[in-house]
Amino acid sequence: MLLLDKGASPHVTAKNGYTPLHIAAKKKQMQIATTLLNYGAETNILTKQGVTPLHLAAQEGHADMVTLLLNKQANIHVGTKNGLTPLHLAAQEDKVNVAEILAKEGANLDAQTKLGYTPLIVACHYGNIKMVNFLLSHGACVTAKTKNGYTPLHQAAQQGHTHIINVLLQNGAKPNATTTNGNTALAIARRLGYISVVDTLKVVTEEIITTTT
Repeated sequence: MLLLDKGASPHVTAKNGYTPLHIAAKKKQMQIATTLLNYGAETNILTKQGVTPLHLAAQEGHADMVTLLLNKQANIHVGTKNGLTPLHLAAQEDKVNVAEILAKEGANLDAQTKLGYTPLIVACHYGNIKMVNFLLSHGACVTAKTKNGYTPLHQAAQQGHTHIINVLLQNGAKPNATTTNGNTALAIARRLGYISVVDTLKVVTEEIITTTT
């Protein structure tokens, strides 16, 4: 911090575009982050991949750091070059403690990446049941679709996450929804050989087909 006192820039970047604030956010160095911010560090500065300090703090589950950055006007909605918001990264890592803060501060629960992935679809992909329950309980769209037409149910089926599928079905997921290629979640599970997923979806899908004929 003596260097900052002598006029060193808090914005100096490494080759990957990380600033000292990025590193402090990732490592949960609260005192260093606070000092950097007091010396004018840019809260929303981006790496080459469009990553902010808030993205890193959210991904690591550092709730106190997330709160500090938000109090310093960190942009809760900013996406990386791929369109990942801080909430997407929290969903990926099952950091519900951070998701709670982001949701309370107005994060879009249905924000889409460039490929159309919402935080819920990301959580379903990784089998993060706590995050799935949190997002659904806060109103995340259970029928959201990616650019390829994948719903959270399709994504869970593709990964063989039977426990996630049960929760999605209880929250209104539509088993007969199809991807842009015409595949149901059941068809995907069959192709990949996920027997427990097939058994779960077969019953629901057949029930729906029976009642509509």
